[in-house]
Amino acid sequence: MRERGHRDHININIQVSDPAGVRLGHITDLSIGGLSLSGKGDKPEPLPAELVLDLPWPVNGLRTLHIGVEARWQEYSDDGRWHAGCRVTRCGDAELVALEQLVSRFQDG
Repeated sequence: MRERGHRDHININIQVSDPAGVRLGHITDLSIGGLSLSGKGDKPEPLPAELVLDLPWPVNGLRTLHIGVEARWQEYSDDGRWHAGCRVTRCGDAELVALEQLVSRFQDG
């Protein structure tokens, strides 16, 4: 089920890893309630329930954000990339403030 077909694109490079440090891809769209990510090759099956967002610089004093997610949809595009949409299920207070700052500062539009 696709809850939200579009989120505003985020204009910074936020890499995404699993908790063990395996790089998955990068964030393409972001809102407080969810995110979309994209990567090359095989999509992770299943998508980890926790993601680590590696920020290019500290936001709210954090360089990495650990967030819990629930995969809502996954698909491949014609260019060989996979895309996944997730709902944010949990994050700490500092991570929530950082997400809010990212959303408000770096979205298109």
